[in-house]
Amino acid sequence: MVQLGGVFVKIKVVLWLIVFCSFQGLAADVVKLNRGHSDKDVRHLYNWEVVNRALELTESEFGSYSIEVTGEAIPNHQRLRELLLNRYLNVAMQLTNEEWEQTIEPIRVPIRFGAYTQRLMLIHKKNADAFKKINTLQDLQAFSAGVRQSWTTKNTLIKNGFLTVPAYSYDALFAMLNKGRFDFLLRGVHEIYPELEARKDEFPDLIIEPHLVVNVPNSHYYIFVSPETPHIKERLTKGLQVMLENNEMKALFDKYYASYFEKAELGNRTEIIFDNP
Repeated sequence: MVQLGGVFVKIKVVLWLIVFCSFQGLAADVVKLNRGHSDKDVRHLYNWEVVNRALELTESEFGSYSIEVTGEAIPNHQRLRELLLNRYLNVAMQLTNEEWEQTIEPIRVPIRFGAYTQRLMLIHKKNADAFKKINTLQDLQAFSAGVRQSWTTKNTLIKNGFLTVPAYSYDALFAMLNKGRFDFLLRGVHEIYPELEARKDEFPDLIIEPHLVVNVPNSHYYIFVSPETPHIKERLTKGLQVMLENNEMKALFDKYYASYFEKAELGNRTEIIFDNP
């Protein structure tokens, strides 16, 4: 009886292991993303849709998935650490820089199609006449720029000879510009129009500078995945490649941003080129 019981117990253990491993194999990939930095921050919506579609396109090969969004926004300077820990984030989007690339190899798919290369400036309307006189990088260097401390753009501005004024939060940038704490905010074409629209009642004196475009070469925006979840990186890479090849990504980009590029009339603006090797 004991021997039979022992055999029975062994069979139960083996069956349990088979069932457990089967469920492990079928477990959904959980992608953990950061939320926007405020209720008015809509920059992440395109990113979320791109990630969701890339996961959806790879379901037949990789299985089901779910997306979790952080309860509170994780500041830029903490996101790299969180990716390494695989705690609250395992996927993040970033305007790449040396620190990030030396730590985590990104998925080198240009999900924003180089949109950060061409930037516009948000200014206070009282300075509009002064900005009309700007035609060169040297002219623009006389004006100060608002930044977040952890922005890749902050270092680019400093390297190009600008005085930068850091803000303690994303929303504070707009309040500080309105109060004259600095002279301009350098923003992507895809960012500046919705940012101004969301704040037009609160800060009616902020405007988009109408005659300049700043060219920032090598402004690559990539998806970074935690080294602890290489299967998610593989899955997203395949899904993103499909989106590029079948033009879904470009169609999605145009759905969100094409109208802003039309408004910007970049071809009619004076171009100022930054050094950004």
